[in-house]
Parts: sequence; structure tokens; C-alpha cells
Amino acid sequence: QGHSQVSSFGFGGTNGHGIFWGQDYEHSLPPAKAIQKKILDRPPPEVRVMGKNPDDWEADFPDWRNVPKDAKFTVRMGPSDVGQPLRYEIVEAGVDDDDDDTFYTISGNYNGWEDDKMEAGDIPGVHQAIVDVPSSGVLEFRFHKDADTEKVLCPDEAACERKTAPILGPAKDLTNKWVVNAPPNR
Repeated sequence: QGHSQVSSFGFGGTNGHGIFWGQDYEHSLPPAKAIQKKILDRPPPEVRVMGKNPDDWEADFPDWRNVPKDAKFTVRMGPSDVGQPLRYEIVEAGVDDDDDDTFYTISGNYNGWEDDKMEAGDIPGVHQAIVDVPSSGVLEFRFHKDADTEKVLCPDEAACERKTAPILGPAKDLTNKWVVNAPPNR
């Protein structure tokens, strides 16, 4: 910030005085750098220990194991929370705008990899099916959009046993599947 004063004493008692003040924009940080500085001035995000297993702990920073690589987050800062750790919140991409005619099918080793139509759930974009675990105790499955074999939805691993794996599709020629080990006929 700059400040300057000028006084002029003229003939016949005429006096003038000017005060100049303002922001020095030439040497101030660009907006992106200023925000980055505010983020770096904050304490690190909080980690809440919930038992001995670090996978069970809760934290206020992004957990990249459970979100897509292209996920976006919001960080909120205000004058009342100075000195508080930042909290990152994932920005939901939103549910695909499926029309009323869109449906999903499930296929797996329990039905010879034939398509079984799933029921629409109570929440838009959620579909459900009840299947029995085969006598082998291993259930394998994947999904199709609109019963189209070129619109496969599956995990990004060949035989995935995780619920939180990234999902591929809908696309053609995908052969990955989810695998559930459970007692037969459940």
C-alpha cells in the first residue's frame, strides 16, 4: 500500500493539498498464488485415529484410494475460520441423466452369464437385484446398460473383490468382473 502527500502554497493565500494512497498491484501476489499462500498458512488437515488399523482412520484430506483420479474437490475458507485446518469435500459429478427407458442388467456365473434385468430403486440412478451365490461359494458378476453387450460396466481389475474399485464403462469388450466369496445359496 502506498501513501503520498503534496502541498502547494500559492500567491494570495491560495493553498492546495493532495493525498494519494492506494494498493501496489505491481508487487502484490497474483490471485492463484494468494490463494495458495492462504492454503499453505493453514494447519494440516485433521486425522482422527479410529483403532489400530490406519485404513479405519478418518481424515479431512482426500483419500485418493477411493476416488477417481480426475475427482474434483472444494475447499472453503472464510475470515471466521482462520487457524482452522482445511476440509476437502469431493464435488459429485452427478448422476447420469438416464431417461425413463434406461435400465441395467446383471450377468454372472450364477446364471450362465445371461442378462437378468435389475429393478429400479427408490433413488434415481440406483438399481438392484437379488442373486444366489453358486454352490462353488464364488459369485462373479458385471453389469450391462440397456442389456447391450457393448455397454459393459465392470471394475478396473480383472477379478475385483473390493467394493470401492473404480468402475469402467459403459464400453464394449470389457471382461473384468466383481468376485464375492460367500457361503453357497445365500
